[in-house]
Amino acid sequence: MKKIFLFLLLACSAWSASGQTYADHMQEANRLYQSGEYRASAEAFEKGFALGKTEASDLYNAACSRALAGDAEKALDHLAKAVEKGWINADWAQRDSDLVSLHGQDRWQLIVADMKARQAAEEARYDQELIAQLKEIGEMDQVYRQQMDEAEKTYGWDSPEMKELWEKQRLNDSICLARIELVIAEHGYPGKSLVGRQSSVAFLVIQHADLKVQEKYLPLLQEAAEKGELRKSSLALLIDRVRVGNGQEQLYGSQLHRNPDTGQLEFFPIEDEARVDERRSEMGLEPLEDYARRFGLEYRAPTEKD
Repeated sequence: MKKIFLFLLLACSAWSASGQTYADHMQEANRLYQSGEYRASAEAFEKGFALGKTEASDLYNAACSRALAGDAEKALDHLAKAVEKGWINADWAQRDSDLVSLHGQDRWQLIVADMKARQAAEEARYDQELIAQLKEIGEMDQVYRQQMDEAEKTYGWDSPEMKELWEKQRLNDSICLARIELVIAEHGYPGKSLVGRQSSVAFLVIQHADLKVQEKYLPLLQEAAEKGELRKSSLALLIDRVRVGNGQEQLYGSQLHRNPDTGQLEFFPIEDEARVDERRSEMGLEPLEDYARRFGLEYRAPTEKD
């Protein structure tokens, strides 16, 4: 009876009184964030946390929602818990515009210092010189892309402001690629065992390159993912990019484009779409319905009967 009772207790912990799971609350929280309903987003995150489960990335996102809603203390509470769970990217947190309102808080400085200390302790066993190079490359890869979301909202996708940002980013991309190719020539793929959390930087640069470059390095990234040096989810994105670039249907549904007639985002065609979530799960990706909500899209996976 004790084993049965324990099973029931664990099963119940995954559900709220409304019958929603932790994942349901996280989906709703992210949807509300995308629509600008930050306080409601934070409350949805917290309903999920009340079920007894928390993930570092969800705690961080809840901190962002609370900060944008003007709830500094609750935002800092969530951020501190995210750090305890392993969210220690201090550079990202300090650049994140969602958290700017927290910068004047004493606790903010303490939390950032904690992030940096934990990050330094983790990175101490890795190649420090290479980590520093990759951090710099990673910042170059993202610097103008981080400005594009706000620029698109303010000026529009086809605005001169957006075109200027893209030109600046293209120049950065060419510099980043040249630097990453030198790293790969010397070290092979710079994966987790060599650079820890910076293992995704080479992938980011390669996926932002042209099709010829993506195809050149795809076998290297496949090997890195098989060895655990790169997340399988990152490999899935690159596979889809290469397939879409070659006019093929994507496998994992990671790639979207803007319809030139409607101006709306939509998915590129997906091969065997009824089984796309099976393939996504194998690569560590969330269901496509959840992924679509990040872009403000409603998606229903087809069945084999459709």
